[in-house]
Amino acid sequence: MIYLDNNSTTQLDQEVLAEMLPYLKELYGNSASRTHKFGWDANDAVKLARERVSKLINAKPDEIIIICAIFFKKIVFYNSS
Repeated sequence: MIYLDNNSTTQLDQEVLAEMLPYLKELYGNSASRTHKFGWDANDAVKLARERVSKLINAKPDEIIIICAIFFKKIVFYNSS
């Protein structure tokens, strides 16, 4: 069987889960909160994610836009040139 409607129900890769688990269980700060350690740690994680994604797609970290919402999370990138 070929399942083509896999956008919102894609199984989470185990490596992704391993990377995200600390942020889901212990380091759950808001990256926009810049006045406390939870926010600083979350902001560092977002910066690291931007760096990793930018290397994968040959972009600059500041070209990576991370969009978060209640029902979805996507990494969107754009080419500024």
